[in-house]
Amino acid sequence: GTGPAVPLTLNDFNCPADPAPCPVNLINALGLDPGTDKVKAKRTVQFFRGGKNAQAACTDLTKPCPGSRDEILTDLGAETPGTYGTVISNTIYSYFFQDDAPPGNDPASRTDGASNPKGYAHKLGDIFHSEAVNLLPPKYFQYLSLNLNPRPGAGETCGPFTDSAASDNCAYGKFSALHSKRRRVVLVGANDGYMHGLDAGVYDRDDDPGQVGPTVAHPFNDTFDLGTGREIFAYAPKALMNPKFPNLLNFPPKVEYFVDGSPAVADVFIDTAHSGTPSNANRTWKTVLVSGLRQGGHHYFALDVTQPDRYASDGTKSAAKDSSPDCLDGGGTCAARYPDILWEITDSDAPAMGETWSRPVVGRIKVSGDSGPAGDRYVAIFGGGFDTSFVPGTEVQVSDTTQGRAIYIVNIETGKILYKAISGKDAGDKDVFFAPMPAPPAVVDVDDDGYLDVAFIGDLNGRMWRLDLRNGACGGCDPSSETLTFSGRQPFLLYDALTGGSGDQPIQPIFLDAGIIFVSGGASPVLGVAFGSGNRADLLQANKNVNRFHFVLDPGLNTITFHDTNLVNITPNCDLTIIKEGCATGPGSGPAPTGVCTDSSMTNCGYFLDFATADEKTVSTVSSTLGNLALVTFKPDSTTGICGPGASLRYGFFYKNGLGSYNTTQTGGQPGAMTDYRQNLGEGLATAAGSQAPNGDMIDTVLFSGGGINQQNSPATLKTISQSWKEQ
Repeated sequence: GTGPAVPLTLNDFNCPADPAPCPVNLINALGLDPGTDKVKAKRTVQFFRGGKNAQAACTDLTKPCPGSRDEILTDLGAETPGTYGTVISNTIYSYFFQDDAPPGNDPASRTDGASNPKGYAHKLGDIFHSEAVNLLPPKYFQYLSLNLNPRPGAGETCGPFTDSAASDNCAYGKFSALHSKRRRVVLVGANDGYMHGLDAGVYDRDDDPGQVGPTVAHPFNDTFDLGTGREIFAYAPKALMNPKFPNLLNFPPKVEYFVDGSPAVADVFIDTAHSGTPSNANRTWKTVLVSGLRQGGHHYFALDVTQPDRYASDGTKSAAKDSSPDCLDGGGTCAARYPDILWEITDSDAPAMGETWSRPVVGRIKVSGDSGPAGDRYVAIFGGGFDTSFVPGTEVQVSDTTQGRAIYIVNIETGKILYKAISGKDAGDKDVFFAPMPAPPAVVDVDDDGYLDVAFIGDLNGRMWRLDLRNGACGGCDPSSETLTFSGRQPFLLYDALTGGSGDQPIQPIFLDAGIIFVSGGASPVLGVAFGSGNRADLLQANKNVNRFHFVLDPGLNTITFHDTNLVNITPNCDLTIIKEGCATGPGSGPAPTGVCTDSSMTNCGYFLDFATADEKTVSTVSSTLGNLALVTFKPDSTTGICGPGASLRYGFFYKNGLGSYNTTQTGGQPGAMTDYRQNLGEGLATAAGSQAPNGDMIDTVLFSGGGINQQNSPATLKTISQSWKEQ
């Protein structure tokens, strides 16, 4: 983030054919010596690219398959006896993959369709923790509804817009229209060292000239097809290349994490070609990807993924629609090379950035300058990350060397850290230091004006923090020295599980983002903050306490720090599956939708429910569908030991009163049972997702460990806004 220029220089990850060596800058990036390590560098590059020869049908399984990593490992084995040896299909280190035969078929039968012998030299690494995002044409509702124009005025130039008389050249609507038919791309990180871009649909690739709309022969005529799944680019962050890439060739091989984080994608108005000092005259609309590495490292990176292809006059891909992206090398009508690398950052200043688990939220905040408005900032907001040595329940001190105990706000345009907080205030104006923050933030735009207003983020000590983003000001507004400050008492401790409450079950580490629910309006809207707890880093580890689901009402005043004693305990009474004593008496009345948190005792400011078994842990964010909140938990197998498959469960609540979603006859005041709240999802680790159908229905999806998918449609009484925080 302190480098001299944005964007960074994009280099091809490639070595010319022998005897030419790899480029010196590539060898240096791998942490190797250009004078003595040329062969190792070349083998490293060949290994990651998938072999030294062109991929071909593997007809002799006694030899390494052409176009596979087996070739490189075999070369290493030939040079150093006792290492890999000859690596061929079905040997322990082989990368040659053969599909299992479908049930009921001859064992020689395979499913990949290749010539005999069946199989292929696969190159894609495991996609473990990275959640894929689908890059669609620009359609951010808040910007569209405003037709946001950050630089109005006749003759303004924004990207390819050339109308010298127009005053809307910088309007978001114009940007959206230009890219309305751009290629759809799935973006996901993998533990092979890359952020991958996969083809997910090209407009009118299924072309039927002269025909309007779909036909039997051309079902995707005049629309997007479903994509091919082909890789259209792969980006290797420089932060991973040294020393991880060459280390994979060492013997014995070591399991490594690489691009293990989940990307975020958003539209921003920035200058992407400056040398440290952005120019307002050069700012244009861009679509950017920002991602961390999760267990792969301590860095974040940003890519410009605006325009994969050149466009024809009607906005469709101008070149052959089945070819690679036309803008890989830039030029012509391309906005930039595709993708363009903006920046990579880390932070070694104490407390240092931890493993970058926290998925960023990218958006626009309002910033006031020292002498008046200084304009908008497009930023990424994320937590400081994970420290494997931290023990939840440990109070952090000012001199603590624990990593990841911070909140960051980074300028998308420059990669500069504008804001870093390591502590906040509670209701008694006491300084409280953060524990590590691997959780993503939950960030809301409460009035739909396109500005991010407030962020909520939890830490590993079970504390939920509130950061008001509406009072930002820049100190030293020069881009090279700019910092961001917030007036008032920020960040604020909204909920504290560790201290000040009942003392019953105080260890509630938060690893996932909260679901935010709109409860009531006003100058300071009342929001519901819903989150679960549990050690997501080690699902088989025993809990110190029974973990919980929490729903905390935020009146938006920054004057009350809540504890479990301020919430209603809705844990059902006398359920024999609960491994703890002192069950609650049932749901009671729960929090009312209005007039909440106004009684003198402050005892009706949300609710919590203890999970049914001692070692259950939250494994999903809290989703909201038509007022019903849901989250998924995982419990290790207590009967077959930790190596058993375990089981997943889904809990459901009605936000307004805390009643169980799975018993529609349950009413306030009834004791209830755990079955009112919980569904068994079966063996293995399941997770949940939510989406919206074109007709407005919300689609709740459960993904099972065996690959099965279950979807349930909830008819919408009111169509929700695409990408609105209210869909949480």
